[in-house]
Formats: sequence, structure tokens, C-alpha cells
Amino acid sequence: METGKETPKKKEFKVGEVFQCGLVKLRCEKKPQYCKPLRRCEYCFLVPNIRCNKLGGNCSSCTREDKTDVIFVKVED
Repeated sequence: METGKETPKKKEFKVGEVFQCGLVKLRCEKKPQYCKPLRRCEYCFLVPNIRCNKLGGNCSSCTREDKTDVIFVKVED
């Protein structure tokens, strides 16, 4: 086992991907059409708690590889 190396940070979550965020499971979903452009974070679970780019993935289409605006939704078990 090598020491001193960090695991590479995840670049972004794919649409439909479920992941653990602390004690909560979240799913990356395509931003709903009814969200206003300037209020794209309105339905996101992370707002106003944490910035999504701090998770290792952006939500804005201009910064994502798939060019899709996304939100993060809580997954109920």
C-alpha cells in the first residue's frame, strides 16, 4: 500500500447516480423544466446547506461534461 497519495476527487455525478452524502443518500437528477433559469437550485436538497461543487460535482450545464443542469434529490429508503 502506498502512502502519501490521495484518492482522486470525483469530477461530477452522472444523471441518475445515487451517492452517500454524510447520513443522507442523494440522487443526481436532470433539472426539472419548471425551474426558472435563475433559480435552478430551488428544488435541490443541498441548497442552502452546502455548495454542490464541494461534493466533487458541479450542477451547472456550463461546467458539466454532459452539458446538463442537475439538482440533487434526497433518496428515501
